[in-house]
Amino acid sequence: SSHVNTFLFLHQLKVTPDKTSLTDKEMVYIAIAYNKGSVNLGRDFKQGYFDGEKYYGEYIWEYLQLAKGSPSNTQQYRVNARSGLRVRSGPGTNFDVINLLPFGSRVSVGQRQGDWIEVDQQSDGVIDGFAFASYLVPI
Repeated sequence: SSHVNTFLFLHQLKVTPDKTSLTDKEMVYIAIAYNKGSVNLGRDFKQGYFDGEKYYGEYIWEYLQLAKGSPSNTQQYRVNARSGLRVRSGPGTNFDVINLLPFGSRVSVGQRQGDWIEVDQQSDGVIDGFAFASYLVPI
């Protein structure tokens, strides 16, 4: 089973006094584990209290992104994927698709996380999700 109790999970992450940083994903999993006493790594962030709209883990992910305070980027990018570019709720294909940007759409971007980049669809400083960075080209 991928269900892991909090102590075992922290041990697997090697969370010790000498560990100097955690990834965003690790932080969310730790919050879920502390909240409910365990974490199911196979359910991604869809765990913890569900309010009818989102799970606790999904809210923690959003709050973490807000707390990072990604500044608005004035540089515009254009979608260069003929069939459109999927915007996801997190940096990876294991996250839900929350929007599809048509070919040629203009967006601003935030911070990069590996092959993924935060997307600001309205260029208002609010990160709307993540897109595969290779399909965005500077304008």
